[in-house]
Amino acid sequence: MKQKKRIVLVDDHAVLRQSLRSLLMSEPDLDVVAEAQDGLQGIRVIQEETPDLVLLDIRMPRMDGTSVLKEINRVSPDSKVLVLTMHDEESCILDAFKRGANGYALKTLPIDELLNAIRTVLDGKLYVSSEIAGRVMTWYLSGAKHTKPTSSLDTLTDREKESLSLQPRGTATRKSHPAATSA
Repeated sequence: MKQKKRIVLVDDHAVLRQSLRSLLMSEPDLDVVAEAQDGLQGIRVIQEETPDLVLLDIRMPRMDGTSVLKEINRVSPDSKVLVLTMHDEESCILDAFKRGANGYALKTLPIDELLNAIRTVLDGKLYVSSEIAGRVMTWYLSGAKHTKPTSSLDTLTDREKESLSLQPRGTATRKSHPAATSA
């Protein structure tokens, strides 16, 4: 028998958490091991449980979801994260992926698509709900059209650039002046 995938729910709406718990616990391969009502509590629970998947809202009290994403990478780096939110703004979506989200879904999606999103992320693939996928591609393509070509230096991380800046710079070798040489 396959081991059930462990899930933590982090959302400030109790009704949604309870509904998700009921739905997910009815699935033979999924197990909700904990819930949290805000970001700070979410980090503690994630650190304790080290789940396979975190279902995470973006806007919550005490610590928002994007800050939680950054912390998840530190306290439970093997946990996958599916953002489940009502926020479909470009900045929220792009920021979530930049901070390590494995998927982004709107709370308006049908239950069968939510289950598909969960399993897609658990399988190690990225997921974007169909409601926003077209817009995400449009943003990506419009950014690619307006971006100037990159040089090799543009592909370096900030840390690599910092390391290069600390490297000693070569100096031209000085030819000694004949009068300066001793006889």
